[in-house]
Amino acid sequence: MIAVRCTARLLGKLRLPAHLPAPGPPSSVLGDWYATIVYRRTGPLILAVSERSLLPLVFPARLLRQFESQFFRELQALLLALGIEESRIQAEFELMRPVSIAATANPSFVGVLNNFMFLLGSLADDLPHLTPLELALRMSDTPFKPIGYGFPFEVARRLLGSPPHRLHLTEHRA
Repeated sequence: MIAVRCTARLLGKLRLPAHLPAPGPPSSVLGDWYATIVYRRTGPLILAVSERSLLPLVFPARLLRQFESQFFRELQALLLALGIEESRIQAEFELMRPVSIAATANPSFVGVLNNFMFLLGSLADDLPHLTPLELALRMSDTPFKPIGYGFPFEVARRLLGSPPHRLHLTEHRA
């Protein structure tokens, strides 16, 4: 079980109340996810970040009624692009279900989410040809202090039991 902890803005777009029941502790390796909606010229995007690995996930906010299925579909694509084996992905997805939607709970992690929003805006402005998956891959290759100046993609691979792997961003160009 995990919680996708949404900002008030995203909860509003999902037509959910700002105060939701508190979920239990996460049972998955990547932990809970924090999510928000980011408005870009090309359309609104969902930005979600794993609390344990800081792995970012970016996908279009077109089908909000299908938020959970879209979240898993996009996360699977990201993990596969990071070279994580399908069997490890499916095992993680089993641990992640059921998913609870909740409000943000950790103010300092909301600060991390804000840093990712800034990074997403900068990358999207500088490299407008990148897809949401490519943006997430680029952001996952940025060191962050809360994980000891590690790279989110490396932390996610380690947590999921995958061997070290170099991220080749040129493989994912449009």
